[in-house]
Amino acid sequence: MAHELSFLAKILDGFDAVDRYEAFCQIFRDMLWKGFRREDERSFDQFWSFMSVVAGIAGYEIEDALLSDISSIDTVYPITIALEREGQVQQTAILTNPPSVCRFSGLVPGRYILRLSTGRVLWSDTLEKEDIEWAAAYPGRPLDLAADTDAIGASPTYEIPLLDGEIVIGIFPGLETGTLAVDLRR
Repeated sequence: MAHELSFLAKILDGFDAVDRYEAFCQIFRDMLWKGFRREDERSFDQFWSFMSVVAGIAGYEIEDALLSDISSIDTVYPITIALEREGQVQQTAILTNPPSVCRFSGLVPGRYILRLSTGRVLWSDTLEKEDIEWAAAYPGRPLDLAADTDAIGASPTYEIPLLDGEIVIGIFPGLETGTLAVDLRR
């Protein structure tokens, strides 16, 4: 357990720094970098849980309060993303250097999680029939031909911007199943 909480020693060192703000920012960047490289995953998970609680106490969402700094980290591409449904990995895809798009098809109603190979959850939500089936999403509106819509339909039921729009997740309804698109823009 002590090894898993090794980040606490770094935080204590941050209090001794002349510039605490910069020291804490560097600790955060270092821990994120370890998470991206899948180093010391248990320690990273403990650190992330700790920061989530701290951000919540301060009244912030961790993504808003802390992840705005993520663009300063040299992310190593490609990144593997897994789509989980009801706790089981359904599909994986690889994002390469931005701009890059990956798609997950065959979505049916259920609880989904989109997770990076680092373990970090990008998105989670429950998709209903109205989100993924065209007739339920757009009653009376004809389904566009695949040739006219880049094969997934031109009208997402919703789009979710993450990290100030660096990543956009779109849910596209289909005839019987839907598609989730992850658009890495920057």
